Amino acid sequence: MEFVFNCPHCNRELAAADNAHGQTVVCPACKQSLIVPHSAPAAPPGLGHDEEIVEVLEEFRPPQPAEPPPLASRGAGGAASLLPPVKQRPVFPSDLTEPTPMMRAQLEREQRRQSLPIQRRAHLLVFGATIIFCLLLATIIVLVTQLPGGNPAATASAKALAATAPSATPDLSRLSPEETQELALLIKRAFDTLPPEEGREANIIYSRINQRQPTTQEQVARFNSLFQKGANLLTAEQQQRLTMLFAKTIQSPGT
Repeated sequence: MEFVFNCPHCNRELAAADNAHGQTVVCPACKQSLIVPHSAPAAPPGLGHDEEIVEVLEEFRPPQPAEPPPLASRGAGGAASLLPPVKQRPVFPSDLTEPTPMMRAQLEREQRRQSLPIQRRAHLLVFGATIIFCLLLATIIVLVTQLPGGNPAATASAKALAATAPSATPDLSRLSPEETQELALLIKRAFDTLPPEEGREANIIYSRINQRQPTTQEQVARFNSLFQKGANLLTAEQQQRLTMLFAKTIQSPGT
């Protein structure tokens, strides 16, 4: 069965099946979308049923999104890959047996650019280590030479350091990895013996020196004083071991 209703946009009389109630359709006359009513409304004045009835033949369907392009498969009949494309390094033509001068210059520039941060950090570490060693050396010498009944070898080493310290240059490469770690632990232990506030102050000054930041003479003197205070609380054996390790890093000019 069909029933008749009017298009709400152009008042054209339309016919629809009984089971089309509530469906969204397109008026063939004005091409506007409309909803098929559940009951046929009264015909507007001046529009009789003897006029031509236009059947609703096309349902309104919202535009469908475009289909995505086919996914690249891993092979014939293989499952589609959802992974993003992998950025590969450029491959030089296979007929080149050796890099061209332009390629060689580009590679050298890239290597220099990558090595700059490492060289800068190494320079800062060496500079900082040199200053810190010079500051700590005087303290260690004083501590060991003043130990009552100290180890004769350690005392002799400290006196030798006192003679060469003004022109000596610390060389960390003279220490084995185990000795370098031991020296760092002993220095840290000296700072750990300080009260928390003084320990933080010493670490701040150390960081400024190691990073080549401006430091005043008062800050340097304060750092040396704090380290001497902490080293005084180490055992005699630890103080003598510090001197031995410092002595091993000293390389006099011309040797």
